[in-house]
Amino acid sequence: MLDALVRTLKWVAYNQRELIRTGFDSAETFQVELILPSYNERGSNHQVRFSKRRVAFFWNPEHFAEFHKARPEEIDVSSSYGFLKPYFGDESVFVTSGSGHAPAKQAVYRTIRQHMTIEADDLMFFSYSVLERFPTGVYPALKPIQEVTAAFLLRTVFDVQGSAATTTIEHAIAAAGNASGTFLILPDLVRWTRRWGVGLAIRRQRLHLRHFIMDQLQGMLVAHNWVDETPEAARTEIIDNLMTLLIAGFETTSTTIAWLLYELASNNDLQADLRSEVSERIRENPLDYFADDKTLLARTVQETLRLHPSIPFIIREVKAPITIGGVALRASDYAVLSIEEMHRRGFDGGTRFDPSRYQTATNLPKLATFGGGAKICPGRAIAVQQCRIIVSLLLAKYLIGTTDKTRSYIARNRVSATPAGGMLLKFDRIQ
Repeated sequence: MLDALVRTLKWVAYNQRELIRTGFDSAETFQVELILPSYNERGSNHQVRFSKRRVAFFWNPEHFAEFHKARPEEIDVSSSYGFLKPYFGDESVFVTSGSGHAPAKQAVYRTIRQHMTIEADDLMFFSYSVLERFPTGVYPALKPIQEVTAAFLLRTVFDVQGSAATTTIEHAIAAAGNASGTFLILPDLVRWTRRWGVGLAIRRQRLHLRHFIMDQLQGMLVAHNWVDETPEAARTEIIDNLMTLLIAGFETTSTTIAWLLYELASNNDLQADLRSEVSERIRENPLDYFADDKTLLARTVQETLRLHPSIPFIIREVKAPITIGGVALRASDYAVLSIEEMHRRGFDGGTRFDPSRYQTATNLPKLATFGGGAKICPGRAIAVQQCRIIVSLLLAKYLIGTTDKTRSYIARNRVSATPAGGMLLKFDRIQ
């Protein structure tokens, strides 16, 4: 028990990504035993129990597929997302399970399809947003990227812009910034600590965002009966899933764009080639260009999603004995699927940023950046379009470079792969 306690403190205090990388070494799986809290409610009394539980780690794409194909009674895909409830709500598509999950996800898809239309005047608005938020100079790029991507989401999905969106963007960025990656490896921890009022700042931000969403509901094409429940329950589910879109719809995307800009700033030839393509294709038909999956732009975004997945790993709880990748998993075990290691180890030259790998290859492993199976991200189409559009607009206006103080490190133990220091880059206007 003492050894497990020491290991638990190590996983909380140290860089989890490095611990996972070291743990795999040359293997496809490894296991550790940690002391984890379990949280239960009996009436009004909160019961907390600590116990030693095994956590098994995997990176092989074939093992990922086995997890995604497992039955719900074998692998629970929802319980490990409990830490998201303070942000999105109890009925979010990420944390629901059972019969309510599929209708909720379909409703999110439907909302995106009905509302996300991008037209020429939208591109003009986004172009002005880029110019407004990116002055010439050297500064951390992540914050203005977050502001632009959040404004993109509010305009395309919620049809809100200008001063009405400014405060909402600030609260959304603050809410996303409070999430700790420790909850990814200790998924019961946030539910356990809520009894002591942990997360008051999150609650204040969430309250503002929920009020914003309720104000928008009247004008949105949202079905008011996503599931066959009472109107009150259906309304809660609608709000929770729009909260999911509002926060998750920009936070991970802005992280991806920050890493993409870093890769372009580190490779002047690639940046010049991509800027040349952007200048030509935007002039012809920008909307067709952003939808084209065969461009250098599309390949560059795809390679960024591979080498810099916004969520480095996901976790599943084992509910019944099952063997995956030769590992006999027991009920109450946790299984961690390392997206980052799968993308690095599963591709030839996996640590090298190389968009050309998607030019001719047809048998590359499937990316896991957006998850998979029942919990695959319902907003992945928005994320790809955001990346393509915003990066194109930035390249059309700026030369982007690094400085001797630019660092390509991920902030320790964040939920998303947030660049440490906000990604310091140099921006020079070219027109």
